Amino acid sequence: MPIDQEYEKFQKELFDTFISEAREHLEDIELQLNEWCSNQDDEAIRDVFRRVHSIKGSSGACNLLDFSNSIHRFEDLLKKISDKEIDQSDELISDLYSCMDFLKSGIEEISDSGSSESDKEIPLLLEKYFVDVASTNALPAFEIFDDEDEPVAEAKQPEPVAKKELRSQEDDDNLHILPSEVRVLAEMPTVLFCDDDSDFGLLVEKILKKEGFKMVRAHSGDEGLETFRNQKIDLVIADFLMPGINGIELLEEVRKIDSKVPYILMSGQAKVEDLARFMLQFDACSYLEKPVTVNVLRLAVRQAIRIFYTQSILEEMCAQNFKAYVNCKKLAFKNLTEENRLSLEEEIGQSMSTVVKLVEKLRRSTEFVPQNHGKKAS
Repeated sequence: MPIDQEYEKFQKELFDTFISEAREHLEDIELQLNEWCSNQDDEAIRDVFRRVHSIKGSSGACNLLDFSNSIHRFEDLLKKISDKEIDQSDELISDLYSCMDFLKSGIEEISDSGSSESDKEIPLLLEKYFVDVASTNALPAFEIFDDEDEPVAEAKQPEPVAKKELRSQEDDDNLHILPSEVRVLAEMPTVLFCDDDSDFGLLVEKILKKEGFKMVRAHSGDEGLETFRNQKIDLVIADFLMPGINGIELLEEVRKIDSKVPYILMSGQAKVEDLARFMLQFDACSYLEKPVTVNVLRLAVRQAIRIFYTQSILEEMCAQNFKAYVNCKKLAFKNLTEENRLSLEEEIGQSMSTVVKLVEKLRRSTEFVPQNHGKKAS
């Protein structure tokens, strides 16, 4: 069986295991929650906390990140109760059972369609228990440099990686062991730039091409969305106000296709505080106010690409480590024929070899600088 099909089979087995175990946990959670509500049994609420924590961790391993983030707040509340930071009350009990209902519905929605909506109610319901935390951990305000003549100090970059190191022969021989969508540092990233201002678009294109990036331009949100659907894009930069769909609407559509690709929003009129709610909802990674300096643009693009590559590598490392773990468990607890045992040992060796190579790719991604950094544009 080809490695891509094996990987898909492994992901499906992992998903099915998650659903099955989550349903079992939910039955026990309800029993223990009833026990705590009746008798304030400390061990019961600690067991509820452990089981919710287990569901959250397993959902993250299945790449159900939105679901995992939603129930994280439920886990936090259970920890507060377990640590005696919150006293039992009728309102608290009602909220806990509501969270249980949302959690159950979310699991069934994931089982049916692979995604869920019910769990998104949990953070909204429990926000009142974390008011103080929210106020003290507020994000700092953005500091935007909008003076073209103002010098911007560049962060010291690591020594540029030689071009031949970006893709060695050994990498070429082993690219087939990674999912096709993970193209970590095999070639320079492709940036989609969406803006109806042709002159500004030419300037951005010149800047990023000088950095070594591949550039694809679109003059409207609709054109940008069509381009994104038909090409492999590693980063999207979009103006807020464009003909057709605007930058936020484009972001929403992009997220339906790809939940991870970095997205930088730009605007010369709207302010970040006006767009922040939508940017958080659809996970934009940065906001730039026009007019933007060259150094600010370069820095934002480099950081976005570096984070994207690093996240992709870490996710693949987790998958390969988990695959090796599952195969080790099979070796330890199953009666195997000699042929099957040798096959499992070979798979474990391949997984760990992949992890070793990914560690090196992770080092390169964290030290990422554009291919033409320090060279004159042709």
